[in-house]
Amino acid sequence: MTEVTISDELHARMSQFKQVVEAVIEDQLEVEPCVEFILDRGIDLILAELLGQIDDRALLTTIQKLGIRHPEQVYGFLAEVCKLGMDEQKRQDMRSQFGFHTAEPTTTDE
Repeated sequence: MTEVTISDELHARMSQFKQVVEAVIEDQLEVEPCVEFILDRGIDLILAELLGQIDDRALLTTIQKLGIRHPEQVYGFLAEVCKLGMDEQKRQDMRSQFGFHTAEPTTTDE
């Protein structure tokens, strides 16, 4: 595990903030996992602040460029998102946009 040096003041603040995290999650944490949680959330919040100001077209262009540089990771992730986060109607709509048409179920009338 990598060690990070922080000021005594920040260490004291994080140690005391641990009680806030514990109150929210309703469980006890050791200091290290709590610090890791705070840093992880901090990164996510900073990214949200930065990317939240970018328009949709710029985000789309960013994802497209990431796909060019890292196709396996980006397209694999997007496939997972499509499978997990899309209801069947939305998936049908996307198939139609792509030009794929699923066969209608056939029934046999006797």
